[in-house]
Formats: sequence, C-alpha cells, structure tokens
Amino acid sequence: KGGGQYGFNGFLCMNATYPLARLRIREKEIHLTIGGWAQSFEIEEIERIQSHSGMFSEGIKIIHRKKIKSKHVIFWPKKNDVLYEALKQAGFEPA
Repeated sequence: KGGGQYGFNGFLCMNATYPLARLRIREKEIHLTIGGWAQSFEIEEIERIQSHSGMFSEGIKIIHRKKIKSKHVIFWPKKNDVLYEALKQAGFEPA
C-alpha cells in the first residue's frame, strides 16, 4: 500500500494513492500500478532504486532503461523498512 507518481517530471505527472497505486515485488521483477498506468520492470531494466524524499514522505525512485515515456517513476510506501527488505529479498539493491 502507498502512493505513486509517474510522468515526465515532478510537475508533469500523474499521482495516485491506494487502492489506485500498488507495488508488487517478485523475484527480479517490480510491477507498479498508478491509476490506469501499469508497468513491470525486470531487474535488468533497472539502473538503480534510490531513496526519494517528497514534501511529506519518503519513498523510492526507480531509475530505469525501459523504452517508455515515463522516466519519472516514484512510489511512497506505507512502511519504508518493509519495502526495502522486500526489495532486497527479491534481488534488488536499493540505495
């Protein structure tokens, strides 16, 4: 559970919160749904996962190589520690 944002940057973007924003982590794959937008990222398509600070929350930013228009991909989880542990167990190395 949490919130998500995707688009060209922090101003030209779409925002959604649970239940319209979801993040599923599988072994070597992340699936993100934000509003009507859904995207899967395989581990080879992700350059890095870095922490991201919003005005009121902490989350992750997915820096990816995927050939899609949305380069700005952010997810704010309800619990950061649970998210980071799940990412590590799935083979990702969040920074």
